[in-house]
Amino acid sequence: MQTHRSRRLVVLGALLVAAASPARAQDWKEYAYPDAGFSAQFPAQPTVAERPYKAGSLSAPAKVYAAHQGAADYSVTVVDLSASGVGKEAAIDGAVKAFAASGAVKVDVTERIDREFGRELTIADQAGGRTATAIFYVKGRLYLLAGRTDAAGAPLAVRFQQSLQFVDAQGKPPRRPEDGAGFAPAPDGNGQIAEGRPRPPPQAFADCRGKSEGSAVRHTTPRGDVVAATCVTTPDGLAARPNQPFDGPPPEG
Repeated sequence: MQTHRSRRLVVLGALLVAAASPARAQDWKEYAYPDAGFSAQFPAQPTVAERPYKAGSLSAPAKVYAAHQGAADYSVTVVDLSASGVGKEAAIDGAVKAFAASGAVKVDVTERIDREFGRELTIADQAGGRTATAIFYVKGRLYLLAGRTDAAGAPLAVRFQQSLQFVDAQGKPPRRPEDGAGFAPAPDGNGQIAEGRPRPPPQAFADCRGKSEGSAVRHTTPRGDVVAATCVTTPDGLAARPNQPFDGPPPEG
């Protein structure tokens, strides 16, 4: 069942993932590709290769940015759909079906990076591996991120998933909280910011204590609303994500 969540900005470059050794965590760097319109953190310098993308009857040119660390694989595939006539919904749905066919879908959420909406899935395969994916369609391009690790390395795959950003010609996101006057946007009722990445509140972790990934829970938001939520893996542990975006300021008083 598909659920919804939104991201808020965090400093992933300084994040030390508990599942990684210090040496492995320090290897991660952000790589920006302004010509492709994205940046992401990889554990090593990515290789870049051109290869066709195929999903059902769709075939289109693509570039794959990939890096490996031990048995883990991390990649971002950028598909040029500008001449295909395929729209956003069809492109994303086709990619979701292709990813879902590779194993058991544990989490399926609608995600937001700045003002762009897409999908994120967590998939468990028969070999015990975990794949964290992100699927977005932006300005005629389909972005397919996939981080595959063993079960113990799942937080690293999530770290990779959460590092995806869309950048301008200078390799920078269109807006950051530190720009301008230096004030971050005010959070909504979920403790989220409309643009950026998630930072779960403490209650979100408490709601999923003793639960498993994909569990349905009731979550109390920072503004006091009790909402349906799903337990998802984050770089800091299992946390509740509201099933529906909840925007708007806290009530007065």
